[in-house]
Amino acid sequence: MIEHSLGAAALSILESLAKPTRLEDIVKVFSEEKGFDAVNEIESLEKKGLVFHEGERFFSLVLENKNEKQIASTMPYAIGDARHAAKALYGSTV
Repeated sequence: MIEHSLGAAALSILESLAKPTRLEDIVKVFSEEKGFDAVNEIESLEKKGLVFHEGERFFSLVLENKNEKQIASTMPYAIGDARHAAKALYGSTV
């Protein structure tokens, strides 16, 4: 398991990306309504390998560990799930 220290803005974005979401929708909600730079947050999450990106859509690769009340990323498992989800959504994997 890989753990990252994330701020409240990053956690909010990851929670909102539980289903594929277009970048412009994320920016609208978080930049305009919540007052922070959603594009920078998403770029940071991508660099950490916590977000899957295909075309205009972004999807969180993070699973919530409800037993420990922390966010945990199980990268090999999550990436496999993201590929499976991409196939289900788009008919192909990346």
